[in-house]
Amino acid sequence: MASAIGSFVEENKVNSRLVIYTDASVGVAAKDVDVVLIGADLIDKTANVSNKTGSLPAVLTANHVSPKSKIVVLSEKEKVLPFNPPGQEENDPCEVMQAWGGLTPSTTKGPNTAHIEVKNIYFEWIPSSLIDHYVTEDGIATSEGISEWAGEVHKRAGQFFTDL
Repeated sequence: MASAIGSFVEENKVNSRLVIYTDASVGVAAKDVDVVLIGADLIDKTANVSNKTGSLPAVLTANHVSPKSKIVVLSEKEKVLPFNPPGQEENDPCEVMQAWGGLTPSTTKGPNTAHIEVKNIYFEWIPSSLIDHYVTEDGIATSEGISEWAGEVHKRAGQFFTDL
């Protein structure tokens, strides 16, 4: 997304400043921002947004550090899910533990050791109450507009699948 925005700014000679920070520096990055732009892997029928883990802390931090900032979700409408969202996906904990030098949860169990449980979550939900605007291929939408769209898609899907 940053690459596309940067290309647009350069090609259209927009007088703007684009700064990209790592996830871990969100506290510093949020100072004096006007907009926090996040993508969406899914948007549920109540306009809550599932995106990469770290998105929720970015939103919460921006709201705290720069209360006048706007939270904007950029997504295609096809990512609006008209049904109940799937459960939270957990991924292989070994991705996190591979740099631990052989220490794994299975090697830490014993009478004098602590039990270590490793969670490797890729996506988290951002409540619609924290989002100011949604931008889709049709333009700017509100959470109500997203919910209406989800309802329309649900109704159309029902026409095809109700009698199966």
